Amino acid sequence: MRQVLRKWYRHIQYRVYTHDVRAVYRAQHADYSYDCRILLKNILQEALLNVPYYRDRVDFEPARITIENAHQVLERFPFLSKKEVMENQSEFLNERYTRSKLRYVSSGGSTGEAIGLYRSRREIAIQRYFFERLWGRVGYELGKSRVLRIAAEGIIQEGEKPWRINENRLIVSPVHLNNDWFDEILEVIHSFQPEYIHAYPSLLYDLARYQEDTDVTLKHLKGIFLASEHFLKHQEELFSSLYQVPIIAQYGMVEHTNFAYYVGFKQDYPTYQLVPEYGFTENLLNSEGKAQIVGTSYWLKAMPLIRYCTQDFGIVRNGVIEGLEGRSTEFLVTNSGNKIPGLSLLYVVWAFLPADPAWKQIVKFQLYQKDPGELIHFVKLREGAGEEICKRLKSFQEDKWGHLFKIIIKVVDDIPKTVSGKTPQIRIDF
Repeated sequence: MRQVLRKWYRHIQYRVYTHDVRAVYRAQHADYSYDCRILLKNILQEALLNVPYYRDRVDFEPARITIENAHQVLERFPFLSKKEVMENQSEFLNERYTRSKLRYVSSGGSTGEAIGLYRSRREIAIQRYFFERLWGRVGYELGKSRVLRIAAEGIIQEGEKPWRINENRLIVSPVHLNNDWFDEILEVIHSFQPEYIHAYPSLLYDLARYQEDTDVTLKHLKGIFLASEHFLKHQEELFSSLYQVPIIAQYGMVEHTNFAYYVGFKQDYPTYQLVPEYGFTENLLNSEGKAQIVGTSYWLKAMPLIRYCTQDFGIVRNGVIEGLEGRSTEFLVTNSGNKIPGLSLLYVVWAFLPADPAWKQIVKFQLYQKDPGELIHFVKLREGAGEEICKRLKSFQEDKWGHLFKIIIKVVDDIPKTVSGKTPQIRIDF
């Protein structure tokens, strides 16, 4: 009885926390439109009234902000870097909130410098609401749907059982996705018969590559939810072929300033539809003419981030992000000192590999750079595979990129995962 009451209390609490965002969608449903400038006006007023960092730097009277001039007022705010936020962290805290009652969240820094932020329970609930609303398009029901989860929360020690069941979720440890455990993990997954898979793309790809050579089927699967990593075309092709269910790949980050979902590929680059009720997204051109993605969340009030520079690069146009080129920390340096997105090289490689009959001999692949003008390709091969595919890969890459990089191919036993369980396909150490 106590457990039932606890679940009911959590449900009521969640409904209270998400009341405002649900009201936006109710108004939208009734009027077929909602002016998101109202949300922008509200967060700008909140920041200027109660957040020291903005109050001290933006000279504008909060009461004068209207939905008509909200975007013009936004342009008065400075662009924020991750470094600026971390160096002035206390100044970004809303004076109406008590720090001890907030939750501290941080990124692992696996794609660059880490960041730490304060969040209220309300904000955490609203973030979850946006996820679940998106997933609901393919029938997902909170607390009812069976979900296979493969991500950092499942990490356990090597010697322990690589999976656990928590109510309606099967949680699999990413560090155990290897030949020693694949058969047992797939047997458990087959027995569990998930309705949805929620995973990092690279982890699901490792599992799917192994699964496609077995007779394991997921006959109740209704959808795939992907997040926290780049979603690449070769992954989409394998998932679509093997699972034949809708794929919802999300674009976002721990800062919660931008939120979008995958709608297709355009010239090998994924395109993401922005969620206008979540926040405002714009571009900032750098000195090289690259368009950095900048976000302003409508819902973060405990520690508002306004015009936050994500370090991701892609063109924001007509409510979508096109040509997502990845993070600044994933740009490769050529022999002439120029920078190019590492993802562009990955797209070319994965366009070549499936066309080669021997490509399945490659289990994992990573671009690594420790010196400008040099590009190392770490390749993990299937057991017993020859290195002929590596020679063809090197020849192909030299034809494509030899004028920019010295191409090196190295066969390795494995490509290490990050502390969060991800397998980065681009790694730069300088």
